[in-house]
Amino acid sequence: MAEVRMHLNHLPTMFGAGDFSTPMGVHDQVVPGTKEMAALRDRIRYRYSETPRGGRVDIIATDPAAIAAIHRFLRFQIEDHKTGDDPTPRPRPSGR
Repeated sequence: MAEVRMHLNHLPTMFGAGDFSTPMGVHDQVVPGTKEMAALRDRIRYRYSETPRGGRVDIIATDPAAIAAIHRFLRFQIEDHKTGDDPTPRPRPSGR
């Protein structure tokens, strides 16, 4: 679990700088949405937080183009990792 937390803790800094080399290395391809997310990095915020089961990275944006790119990125992650999560985009309720 410590390795997962360490990995997730680095992502906000990398993604915030427009560096999406980690997902590209994991998936051996340019991950959908990452080019747009890099170009729109000034409109997207990333926040790491620990959870009882590891951690998570919240991706925060209000710009429609940034949100569309984020949704493409997350759908790909869900499908490629076969997480079983619902790929339907929806905002997270406040306080979670």
